[in-house]
Amino acid sequence: LSRSRISKLNYTKGKAVPDWNVSLNSTAYFLVNYNNSLFVGGAFTTVNSKNIKFFTLVDVNTGTIDTTFNLLLNNTVSMMHINSSYLYIGGSYSNR
Repeated sequence: LSRSRISKLNYTKGKAVPDWNVSLNSTAYFLVNYNNSLFVGGAFTTVNSKNIKFFTLVDVNTGTIDTTFNLLLNNTVSMMHINSSYLYIGGSYSNR
């Protein structure tokens, strides 16, 4: 299976999960899994050919992109941390 910059692997078999197909046009720097959601931050400007820049939310089970979750950032997300109430992001963006 061909994957572009992000993959979900079956770690016992070492193979990509075939029905989870997310594609980024550039590097993902950080992934945080929380309550069946995968927060992805990086240098990308498209996700699955949609204009989603630098930060996205993916369903960990299906690979579906939450297109309603858009932070409208103007540059790279290079770090994330989550606790029970908040998601913290850092990077070289200047708006939010």
